[in-house]
Amino acid sequence: MRRFANLKMGTRLILGFAVLLTIFGTGMVVILFNVRSVEDNTRIIQEKSLPSTLAADDMALAATEVWQFYTDASATHNREAIKEADTAAQEFRKGLDRFKRLYQQEGNRDGLTRLNALEQALDTLQQTGLRMVEAYITQGTQSGNQVMEEFDQASGACLRMSEKHDSWGVLTSKYHR
Repeated sequence: MRRFANLKMGTRLILGFAVLLTIFGTGMVVILFNVRSVEDNTRIIQEKSLPSTLAADDMALAATEVWQFYTDASATHNREAIKEADTAAQEFRKGLDRFKRLYQQEGNRDGLTRLNALEQALDTLQQTGLRMVEAYITQGTQSGNQVMEEFDQASGACLRMSEKHDSWGVLTSKYHR
């Protein structure tokens, strides 16, 4: 402290400004680093996370629509609703294909295994839905009700898996670790 007191006023001012500039410069470097990190995270959200989240949400909606249209066809005895169920299932499969490509790129075997199980659940839902519609239309309410119990189980499994994928599918991506 004594050495500082022996310095000339000009030297003290220069040292004081140098300390302030060093602190200011260090702060700017930290801020610049954080801004770049925010930019990178924003880009990842924009390019990867948001589209994947929306795709997972669309898949959950499509699974619900498949269930709804088979139920409608059974209740109204109108086979036209089956076409709408098939369209919804195609939308679901588009989401599956999107996630399969993403998981293959990442080497996410667990994700691919879950997607295959989800695809099987959708297949079961569609097959059971068709049997239910035909049972209601051709064999009557009692036969339709029996198949409906199986259909409810198949739809519950598919919807639960879709909702689970909606939450884990995107979050297990390497971009979120």
